[in-house]
Amino acid sequence: MLKIFKLLSTKLKFFAFISLVLSLLQPFIATIIPSITKQIISLATNENVYTIKVLFWDIFPKNNLEALQIVVVLTIIFALFLMIISYFASILAWKVAINGIYELRKKLFFHLIHLKQVNLDSLNEGTILTRFTNDMLKIKQGITTLIRNLLISPSYIIWGLCFSLTTNLNLSISIIIVAPLIMIGAFFALRKLIPLYSKENISIDNLNNVASDDLKGISVIKSYNLEKVRLDNYKNVSNNSRKTALGVNIYSATAWPLLDLISILGNVILFVIIGILVKNNDLGENNKLVGDIHQFSSYLTMVTNSIFFTLFTFNRLFRSQSVVKRYFAILNMQNNEELNYEYNNFDKASIEFKNVSFNYSKKPIKKEDIKNEENIEVLKNISFKINEGELIGIIGKTGSGKSTLAKLIAKQYALENKQGKILIDNKDINKINTKNYYQNISWIFQKQKLLSGSIKENITFANNKINRNEIDQSIDISNSQFIYKLENELEYKLNQEGKNLSGGQRQRLSIAQAINKNFKILIIDDATSALDNETDFIVRNKILNKYQDKTILIISQRISAIKNANKIIVLDKGELVGFDTHENLLKNNKYYQELFNSQYKGE
Repeated sequence: MLKIFKLLSTKLKFFAFISLVLSLLQPFIATIIPSITKQIISLATNENVYTIKVLFWDIFPKNNLEALQIVVVLTIIFALFLMIISYFASILAWKVAINGIYELRKKLFFHLIHLKQVNLDSLNEGTILTRFTNDMLKIKQGITTLIRNLLISPSYIIWGLCFSLTTNLNLSISIIIVAPLIMIGAFFALRKLIPLYSKENISIDNLNNVASDDLKGISVIKSYNLEKVRLDNYKNVSNNSRKTALGVNIYSATAWPLLDLISILGNVILFVIIGILVKNNDLGENNKLVGDIHQFSSYLTMVTNSIFFTLFTFNRLFRSQSVVKRYFAILNMQNNEELNYEYNNFDKASIEFKNVSFNYSKKPIKKEDIKNEENIEVLKNISFKINEGELIGIIGKTGSGKSTLAKLIAKQYALENKQGKILIDNKDINKINTKNYYQNISWIFQKQKLLSGSIKENITFANNKINRNEIDQSIDISNSQFIYKLENELEYKLNQEGKNLSGGQRQRLSIAQAINKNFKILIIDDATSALDNETDFIVRNKILNKYQDKTILIISQRISAIKNANKIIVLDKGELVGFDTHENLLKNNKYYQELFNSQYKGE
């Protein structure tokens, strides 16, 4: 938990320090009050009080009435002081916790959006959502626990023991017996509970993953009548989560009452000792013993309750610690902002691949690993050069490595030294500042990436400085004139992922979004697959005519979409089997000839 505090702002650290100081003062003030109220009981038993003791100060009243007045006033003052200290300590602790979570969420979100793609791939959506919701709630509880309870409860124990031992050594026997028993019991309880907390967090992750996947694929589930199958699957995962949570709570509900029973034993021992003392004392000593009993019973309750609170504090801290580790597991992943780059940017949009081989596992390939699908090289020894301003087509069957090649150009994955080199403007792509690199590259995705909000917000997402004329121009190029027929036109609100638009409308809107960026390299990843041939032809021609000076890569399975390119990259099972013009490939490349014949058969 202390590592979390290092991430908080200086202002919040200062508030935490003030809350901690007040929290340490609170037990001391609380333990003084019984020693004052004890003297009210002494007055009530008609015992003459000649001196009122408040810590190291002695007050000498003239008579019992004045003594009573002084004691009552002191009790009220200390009680008010205690209430004020407790109030401000709590307010500051919650201020730190709530604002701290706000800062931690921002830091986590910033880190995630700058995270390297290979690290993002290792995280699933359910896990990330849990980090922002359930985990943050537990961290917030951990922050308040650390500030308010970690030292306050042990302080109550220490001060309670000190005051009780100075009050009556005989009565202190009950605490000396009970306190170690509670601590030993708590040790064994926490030893069992800590692994259960980690298991509980994992079960919540699994539940979120299943719910997220099924909600995203709800249309597919319905189309295949899989409602019952997916419901049964969700029930199983939910049931496992329920059993884990029940296990944690049942064990807690059993352990803590047993420890509470031990604290009751302390009261039994106390009254046994009182009985022995009353029997052996004279009347004067018993009158004094009445006040001691009140004072000591207050300290006994204070000490035993504080032991419980200390145990609950450690219980909550251990629960928080498990999610803190999960938080830092993401934060410790290297992001693009933390790298040192040799080049700030690139000028010419030339692209060169030098002996590039790539697999998503990022492990060296051994012969015995070939059977493992994740270790199979997606690209194998690829080399080619693209000049600035060229239009390049990329074609191949499904699984040939087309999108992987584009992802490498888009710097979504970084090559290791043994995997070859990619040069942009004769500069190693890994050594170019990623943030600046992304400003000069635009990608029209095969799967549309639309966000909830207005159409205007989606179109200007990559560049919010463009004016209305530029927006209208992008709408024209993408053939998205349907926007003007919608209610409120550009202010029309999209549902999540733009589901209140048709597939073709979403794809055209994605194109409008991508071309609004001031790019040097444009990647079109089969982005017109949802359009009819006529609309596809119109959109492609408008893009190519508008951006003739840009380096454009078109990924497609249709030869008609790329045949007019300056050159075409032909891929088969991760290997480069052709790199030439459409005409030359049609004459000299057997694999390309087969693709052409399969698509133009009968024409």
